[in-house]
Amino acid sequence: MQGRRAAKALGTFAAAAAILAIPMASAQAYNPTGGILYQLGSEPCVNLPRP
Repeated sequence: MQGRRAAKALGTFAAAAAILAIPMASAQAYNPTGGILYQLGSEPCVNLPRP
């Protein structure tokens, strides 16, 4: 009976370790690329009426 309990505990531990290790294997740092995302032209952004 003790052997079965130990085997069950070991299996549970191995399953929990595998579940926790899967997200760590695919984790990557964010690596942004450089460059201009959006550039305004020479005209003003807002056309407000002049008083």
